[in-house]
Amino acid sequence: GARFGIRDSGARISVEHPELGPLVVEVRRPSSGLDVEVTTQDLGSALAIKGAEQDLRRELDLAGTQMRALRIRVRRERDAEGVPGARVPPTARRR
Repeated sequence: GARFGIRDSGARISVEHPELGPLVVEVRRPSSGLDVEVTTQDLGSALAIKGAEQDLRRELDLAGTQMRALRIRVRRERDAEGVPGARVPPTARRR
């Protein structure tokens, strides 16, 4: 099941994706465009999301909205050494 929360400045969605696993998507809408942050527990899922970034930008553009930034974080529950999750570098909009 998905959980969804809305604030004045944006929204937060938690979902169990069948292929990518648990995801938390936070969307903020500053004065122009959208800032999107996706948190996953798996580096493979993070790379798959990163690979779909241009498609997401294109779909949002078609809907009349620009994505200013996409940030992807990997946050593991805990690994054997207690090492914190990795972070996939954010990207700015490219034209």
